[in-house]
Amino acid sequence: MLYSGLIVRKSGFRVQRGRHYVLKIPGTGRFWWWAAFGAGLTVILLLLLTGEKSLLKVLALYREQRHLVVQTEELKNENQKLRQQIDDLKHAPRAIERIAREELGMVREDEIVYRFVPPEMAREKRE
Repeated sequence: MLYSGLIVRKSGFRVQRGRHYVLKIPGTGRFWWWAAFGAGLTVILLLLLTGEKSLLKVLALYREQRHLVVQTEELKNENQKLRQQIDDLKHAPRAIERIAREELGMVREDEIVYRFVPPEMAREKRE
């Protein structure tokens, strides 16, 4: 360090520039370069990980998009099945009969319906 023309040495080297001596401490140039590099890297990482367009939000949106694509495919398959069922109901009387039997519990006039109670429910009713 240079104080009013006086040279002070602290475990460093003196380098002459012009008429003045400058104290040069070994390794300090590299330290500041690495410190600036680390600070810049920290800023870049903070920008990537926080904020409205951060990497974390982009990844979350990508996962949501994949989920929505799968859900869309499932809904398309379900719509196709429902279209097929509608077509069957329009053109096939057996389909109408099957749905009436399954969902409405309807029977023909000459049929007798037997209903069996599962053993677990029979025990509960006795108690």
